[in-house]
Amino acid sequence: MKLLSHNGLIIPLIIPYMPNGQIDDTALRRHAKRMVSYNAGALIVGGLAEETATLTEHDLLHVISTLSDELQAVLPLWGVITDPILKTAARTAKMMVLRGVSTVIVRLPHIAMRTPDGLIEFLRGIHQHCPSPLVLHMPGQQLLDHIQGLNNLVEDGIIHGIIDPGDSMSTSTLLLKEKHEQISFIAGSDQLCLAHMAQGGNGFISIKANAQPELWQKIAQAIEDRNWDIARSYFFTSLQLPNSATAIRTLLAHQGWIHTQSPDAIQFQTYADLSYMRTQFEGAIL
Repeated sequence: MKLLSHNGLIIPLIIPYMPNGQIDDTALRRHAKRMVSYNAGALIVGGLAEETATLTEHDLLHVISTLSDELQAVLPLWGVITDPILKTAARTAKMMVLRGVSTVIVRLPHIAMRTPDGLIEFLRGIHQHCPSPLVLHMPGQQLLDHIQGLNNLVEDGIIHGIIDPGDSMSTSTLLLKEKHEQISFIAGSDQLCLAHMAQGGNGFISIKANAQPELWQKIAQAIEDRNWDIARSYFFTSLQLPNSATAIRTLLAHQGWIHTQSPDAIQFQTYADLSYMRTQFEGAIL
């Protein structure tokens, strides 16, 4: 199954807030449409570590409904579950899909993956209640402990993708890819995109694309064209922006793309700190 609509760029969408802490629907719609205009392959909702602890299930489902209504299936919308309890995780996954999510990312705490059988049973249980494509977020080293069970899940059509947040595509990820060409292999962060895609990956997640969509569109296109010199040049330009959701959200607020900072936004020590960050931000946009 093809998980991405255009290319390998997957953007974990930053969620804007109003001063009272409520989600800013107007800014959310505007920000999502901007990401779509730069040909993202998919958008992820609830995929940022900074939001996982604070985003309630109600707010998560509200964001999904808002984006689904705005995007009208123009590109895939992915949701994330982190709950290690099967009953509640399966319910959340089902409700996300009913509201427009096409793919569910399963990202569990390490304790929930303490035994291979426990993880495999958990994933089968999610699929029983929510038969949509599942993408497993797991470091390559841990994949080795579960590789036989994961092979079976891929063969049964339950797992459609692997997000590997490691240094590059690990040995275990490459073993899975060699056996299962039909599933997608995705780098878990901006820094890994070149190494991962050069080794045969299908996509990469970029939080920086929230603030640099035009630049990351060019990176994704250069990778797709296998023009590595251009891809490296654009990639090095992107390094001027910090790889932090909180910093990027703050910069977006000061640039006017979202109205306000989130409750956990960076508190700059001096005006000079903010001026420096804005200089870096503006210099990293082509």
